[in-house]
Amino acid sequence: MNNFFQRLLLSAALLLMIQSAEAARIVVTIPPLLSAIKPLLTSEDQVTVLLTRGQSPHGFSMKPSHALALQRADIIVSVGSGVDQWAQKTIHNVERTHPVEVVTMTDIPNVTLIEGGHDEHHDGELHHDDDEVLMGINPHLWLDMDNIEKLVAVFSQALQKTDVAQAQEIAVKTKTWIAKLKATDNHIQQQLEPVKKVPYLVFHNAFVYFEKRYGLDNKGALHNSAERKAGVKRLVSVDDMIQNNQVKCVFQEPQLSNKQLTGLIKGSKVRLGTLDPLGDGSMDSAQFMQSLANQYLNCLAGKK
Repeated sequence: MNNFFQRLLLSAALLLMIQSAEAARIVVTIPPLLSAIKPLLTSEDQVTVLLTRGQSPHGFSMKPSHALALQRADIIVSVGSGVDQWAQKTIHNVERTHPVEVVTMTDIPNVTLIEGGHDEHHDGELHHDDDEVLMGINPHLWLDMDNIEKLVAVFSQALQKTDVAQAQEIAVKTKTWIAKLKATDNHIQQQLEPVKKVPYLVFHNAFVYFEKRYGLDNKGALHNSAERKAGVKRLVSVDDMIQNNQVKCVFQEPQLSNKQLTGLIKGSKVRLGTLDPLGDGSMDSAQFMQSLANQYLNCLAGKK
């Protein structure tokens, strides 16, 4: 009988271990969010990225499989801005009907928001279901390293709640990861210092968080919005800057058509670079932000 109870206790202990090691089901709306959290994850964790490689978040529509992934998630991570507004209604519905941890960047205390060209700090008054307010906020929050660090800290807490058995290990990983992000931030500051005064143009205003943090000299964007093509007046203004050599470099984006941009610089001395604001989630945020810095440096310094 003693052997029976010993086997029973052993089986219960093994079952508890299996349950505690059960993979966390995580859904992120766009690839850069995966880049931010991936150093905290294990190989057993299951991550779904709603926006896949090469897709633009502007005008994106979710599929039934995306809604199902959100319903099954233990943790959902979104920006909460116009860039993933297409997911917010479903996320709200899931949050009301399922036990789930929801991490939304625009809800994180003191996250830096750029609205109307000025830095503002989130004070809890702006919410991701307030369309009118969100339209006034540049949605690319993840391109500020300090915002990434804040996202990592909040996600870490959600992950520790989901996987209590590994909470201490997750906390250690978080501390190490944030230290690496800070070191990368300092390196990028030094790396871009020599090109801070080199003027350039971008395809659309996706990079203001990155540019403001590192003091770069963006003279404007071909498009004010990724959803609308530039008008004749804007095209003439950009063409004047290019022809008069007022900018040294223009940047295209891999997710968007660049026909207007390449047409404008044809025959000029202006260099053409590429900036990817999204990536595909294969790199962590330190690698992703460093890659973006390299893209700036290569074009601004005339390396390509």
